[in-house]
Amino acid sequence: MQKLTLAGFMALWMVASLLAPAAATETVSLKGKKKSIFGEVIKITPDSVTLENRSKTTEIPSGQIESIKWTGEPAIMNVARNSERAGQLERALKGYQEAKNDPDAKSPLPGLRADLDFGIAATTAKLALAGTGDADPAIKGLEAFRERHPESFHTYSAVDLLGRLYARKQDWKNATAAFDLLGQSKQSEHQMASKIGRAELFLKQGGGDPVKAASEFDAVLQMPAKTPGERSRQLDARFGKIACQIEQKQFEQALKNLNQIVDDPAITENSAVARAYILQGKCHIAAGNDDAAVLDFLKVDLMLPNEKPSHAEALYHLSQLRTGNWNPSRAENARKRLESRYPNSPWAKR
Repeated sequence: MQKLTLAGFMALWMVASLLAPAAATETVSLKGKKKSIFGEVIKITPDSVTLENRSKTTEIPSGQIESIKWTGEPAIMNVARNSERAGQLERALKGYQEAKNDPDAKSPLPGLRADLDFGIAATTAKLALAGTGDADPAIKGLEAFRERHPESFHTYSAVDLLGRLYARKQDWKNATAAFDLLGQSKQSEHQMASKIGRAELFLKQGGGDPVKAASEFDAVLQMPAKTPGERSRQLDARFGKIACQIEQKQFEQALKNLNQIVDDPAITENSAVARAYILQGKCHIAAGNDDAAVLDFLKVDLMLPNEKPSHAEALYHLSQLRTGNWNPSRAENARKRLESRYPNSPWAKR
């Protein structure tokens, strides 16, 4: 038998290495952070994703994950993610649908298939919440996603969207059930979202109960906020608490709190600024200052028209107001644009 030299062994080892299948390497982007985490996804649950890199394992809470870029995923998928982050929901939905039909999407990685299904379901839901899509198919898509991928790290995000969609339909029973399920998560961000969802139901059901709602919002504001997601939820709770103040006719305090949000340099998201202007307008209407309210809603209409949920609401209020230079002709124009751009919005159906 011929003996192999060291050089021969090295040559065989290199050939074997080239022929061996490479371990999958995924890129996990975290919310509010520029640095990503790399490794092979070895476990996925509704509460976390576990990566392995050089025998070292890292468990990442699902609420902290912005996205996962999968080995071998279609190129269009990353374009769709970026479009969704930018609020270009129609473009994002088209991209996810193209990615699902791409031959590269036939990957054996279950996480990739779940991501594609969630991308389609979530953008469909967001379009419905923005008033440019119908709630029923959006609910159906999210429920199908949950049934098909019960262990996905997107599970609680899907439940949150379902609660908001059921609330949009005034299906209070299913909305409450969704927010209660969301509260069963181990993660603080999801527990915050559960309390916010229940608080908003207190405001919307029947004649509204701002006292109970404020109690839930206060509970969120008292929780520690260490991650970008948790801080975002607390901002939602601040808006909710202000809505309660308006309901309780605490107009001066509500406007003071809104000005603090608008003037805060740390709050740069257009969606947050648009929400602040909307609440300012509603506060001014409740306080009997329609002239100021028109200016608040015009800020959304002229400066932030891409913030669709707020823009639809702004157009509705502009269609109802009659004051000063805001005459019936301008109000009617606002109504036509509302019905044209957001035909499925509840604001267009009022």
